[in-house]
Amino acid sequence: MKLKIGDIVRLNSDVNVNVLMTVNGYSSDGQGFWYCVWFHGNMLMNGSFHDDALTKIE
Repeated sequence: MKLKIGDIVRLNSDVNVNVLMTVNGYSSDGQGFWYCVWFHGNMLMNGSFHDDALTKIE
């Protein structure tokens, strides 16, 4: 999957909650991890996820 900064994604395992995240960056180590941000209520959250764990929202 080809992602870029600004893409909207969700976790593949997140089938019931469907939290949408924004791709905010990528790891430079070549391991395929993307940095994402999302809101949980009014709190801004962030995390890194492997590209195999993400689905791009078209």
